[in-house]
Amino acid sequence: MRGKRDVLYDPTRQQDPGRLESGPEEWPCDTRGDIEAIELRWTESYDRDLQNLTEAERDRVESTINVNSRLLIKDRAAAEKAFARPRRILLRGGLESSLCATKVGKNLSVLLTIDDDPVFGQVILTLLRVVRRGELKTAFEEVAKALYRDQRLEIETPET
Repeated sequence: MRGKRDVLYDPTRQQDPGRLESGPEEWPCDTRGDIEAIELRWTESYDRDLQNLTEAERDRVESTINVNSRLLIKDRAAAEKAFARPRRILLRGGLESSLCATKVGKNLSVLLTIDDDPVFGQVILTLLRVVRRGELKTAFEEVAKALYRDQRLEIETPET
């Protein structure tokens, strides 16, 4: 999955709160350290999905990602709620997938991964897909299969 990357989000620098700059219990990435930045990356699939949305929907997606990503620095508990994992994916070597989803209004969700990079004091969000509510389960499974081909051991559905 080839993609693009955005300028780092730096919480000490002023940014337009509504736009991205151009250019659960066991949270899969440990954001308790000193996170100084959020790096946004996105795939071609994400770009294509965005192009199929209305301008208002695209604005909501960008705003939601911008607001929710900042929670990783400011409020870990709120971030865990904002970035939910519809299914828990266990990988070989005792690892767990960082694949999750965040709701955008009532009808859309963004599938993404959240990966901690403690060496550089940042969290990397890779935006993978934008899907309608009814497509979330299928899209999540398809993305998981593509990302973790031979690495998956088990997929658990969270208890509700």
